[in-house]
Amino acid sequence: MLEEYGIPYTLIYIDEITASKYLSEGKRPVPGYQRVFLGDVFSVEMKMVAASCAADGAALVYLDDGNSMIQTLKHNDTGLFSKRLFQINGFNWRFWRHRATRYLKLSKYCFQHKLFIHQNFFTIFPDLVPSKAYSYSNRLNLLRSRYNCGLSNDVMFIGCPVRILCGRTGIDENLLYSKLAQKLADIKAEYPGCRMMYIPHGRESDERADEICKSLGIEYRPISEAIEFYAVRNHIAPCCIYGINSTALLTLKTILPQANVTNIIVGEKGNAFHHFLEEVADYYSTKGIAKEVLHID
Repeated sequence: MLEEYGIPYTLIYIDEITASKYLSEGKRPVPGYQRVFLGDVFSVEMKMVAASCAADGAALVYLDDGNSMIQTLKHNDTGLFSKRLFQINGFNWRFWRHRATRYLKLSKYCFQHKLFIHQNFFTIFPDLVPSKAYSYSNRLNLLRSRYNCGLSNDVMFIGCPVRILCGRTGIDENLLYSKLAQKLADIKAEYPGCRMMYIPHGRESDERADEICKSLGIEYRPISEAIEFYAVRNHIAPCCIYGINSTALLTLKTILPQANVTNIIVGEKGNAFHHFLEEVADYYSTKGIAKEVLHID
């Protein structure tokens, strides 16, 4: 994909131990880069790898990591004591001691080499970047420029990793699939005569969604690349797009601003993850994306 768009790159395979060694010895596995991009704002290990590949005075730039980036930016949650990690690990002192040890080593190395580890973001959420940080706004201009077709009458539904969602919300999988089937049927009835496709999430391995689509006459279309690139390559420009808390709703709305996009949230109020879904939906609503609640009885 990077080669196709003329973007030079280097793949570096490095484990935590090797990265730690490079930081301790002040050596670099590759010539120092002036800008290093990394995709996990919480991982000390990834920051260690990135720092070991950066030239003195270079910038480490964080890429978006799905909807979790919304909370991360809104609450400036990029440091040692991350609120998100606390929600996962609680008062696990072994985890925090290990993290603190690595973090101190990283901070020392970055100070010595004038590296900036919390200040640069390449993001589709530039309006959420803290005032003291710098954002490179990702407006998806290249993809937008390659769309040379108008909106079709197609309807697209973007799936979600059901098992993960159910694990975080406490919803029974069978119940959620039942509600999903009813929702898909309602959408199809709302757009008679329109082609409807279901794009499963990359981590959606259960076959039930496929079976539901077959029973409703909906095209089940698994893809092996980012949905934005897939849509551009295949000239897919649906007039209506639905999804369950998917970042793709925002990116596709950016690429296809005239499309009607709806974000569906599930869960019961009071659940911590449901609060996160609400926060994401509220932000999306400021970008012209409608919010709809899939009630679980």
